[in-house]
Parts: sequence; structure tokens; C-alpha cells
Amino acid sequence: MTQYLKSHKISAKHIQSILTLCQRSVAAGRVDKQLHNSMLEQRNYWKNILSRCVATITFLCERGLPLRGSNEVVGSRENGNYLGILELIGQFDPFLSQHICTHGNRGRGHTSYLSKTICEELIALMGEQVMGFIKDEISKSRYFSVSVDSTPAITHCDQLTIILRYIIMVNYQLVERFLTFINISSHTRQNLADKLLQYLSDQDIDYKNCRGQRYDNASNISVSTHRWDVMMTHVKNQQECLVPKYPSDTRWSARADAAKAVFKGYHQLQSALQEISRDCN
Repeated sequence: MTQYLKSHKISAKHIQSILTLCQRSVAAGRVDKQLHNSMLEQRNYWKNILSRCVATITFLCERGLPLRGSNEVVGSRENGNYLGILELIGQFDPFLSQHICTHGNRGRGHTSYLSKTICEELIALMGEQVMGFIKDEISKSRYFSVSVDSTPAITHCDQLTIILRYIIMVNYQLVERFLTFINISSHTRQNLADKLLQYLSDQDIDYKNCRGQRYDNASNISVSTHRWDVMMTHVKNQQECLVPKYPSDTRWSARADAAKAVFKGYHQLQSALQEISRDCN
């Protein structure tokens, strides 16, 4: 039955019937005119409500402010920024004020666009639009650098932050775009690399176009601050001794830089390693 309905909807006879109905509706009016007008009024009503909700969410998200409070009760001082701002706007907007009075505090199952459920759905939809915009910018710029870092969230879950840096080709402006948080359970270099590569692949972002990598000073990514200080005490007065670097798979010039640093600072680096080897801590 479902397959039959699908084939009927795209059939030439059905399309011609719809066209005839539209032409007759314009010429002679519709038999369901009142019902149609009522539907248009309802649609415009909820579009106006949605525009106010989206504007409020955008305002809060752009400033990094929380949306939800301890409850969802209209009139409560603990209902959060989202409901609170809508109530504030309602003091100067009779349309929104009437909507809140009519639909507020009606409980689950009643459409109001005031609940956390619709709020989270709107945030998800807006996030998809923003991500699409960012991916379009990256596609036009082509080359980018990546910055990753991990931090524990308030829920005590460790999260990997992924940020891309690239140049907008329209005005040649350098920008940084936050992409996502990814929950991680391991801090090994292999696990972090796998998480990053998998995410970029899921977003159809080609890692082969990555021209730079940035991390914090975690010991599993670069070196510990203590070992770094020991090394700097041995090379700081040596103008010809360069800072050692990791070779990069995406920037071949980094391999030459890494080899040059070891070549010119061999004796200083050897002295630093000997000092570290004698340090029991």
C-alpha cells in the first residue's frame, strides 16, 4: 500500500489533478477557504513565537550563558535565562505576553515552545546550520590547522576539544572555529589521534589538507614542563642551538627543522638528557 501511494503521488495524473485544483481555487475560490485561512493564521502565529524563541536562544548562546534553571515554571525566579528573558520581552510585547499567559505552566503534552525540549531541539538545529557554514568555509579555504585539548566537564567526563584554524578566502581573515567536544576515556596519543581522525572523517573534512597541529604541554603530546625547563637551561645561551621539534606527517619542512635542531644542539641536548637521567624525580 505504501509503495502504491508513493507511485501515485508522482504520477502524471495526480500532478495534473493538483494543478487543476490550484487553478480553480484561484479563479473561483476554495470550498475550504475558512479552514485554509485558519491554517494560515495558526502557522503565522507559531512562526512568530518561534522567531522570538530563536532570537532568545541566539542571544544566550552567543554570550555563553546558561539557558535552563532549576525549574520550568513561568513566574519563578529560578526558571533560568531562557524563560526569564521571554518573560522580560513579554512585558513589552503583548503578543508574547498573551502566549505565555495562555500556554505557560500547562505541563507535558501541551505545545507551547517554552519547554526545555523545544529549546534543545532548536539548539541542535541551529548547531547543524552553523556546522554546515563552517564546513563550507573550510571547503573553500581548503587548508587548515587543528588544535586539540582535553578538559574534564562538570559531570567529571573527560572531553576532547577540537578547534580548526583557517583563512576565509573572501577577505583573507584568519579565524578559529570550535567544532565539538568528544568524550574520551584514554589519554594515549594513539587514542587521541584516532578520535580526531574519526571525527574529521565523519564530518567529511580531509585531514590531508591539515597544515599545522597545536596541543598543550601535556606529557603525552609534547614534554613535561620540568624536562622542558632542564633543556632550556642548557640551550638558552646558545644562539645556534634550536629548540627540538617533533617531525610532522603533514609538514615535511618540520622534519628538516627537527633534524637541524638535533644537529646544531647535539652536545647541549646530550648534556640535558644526562642531567635528567640523574634526576630521581
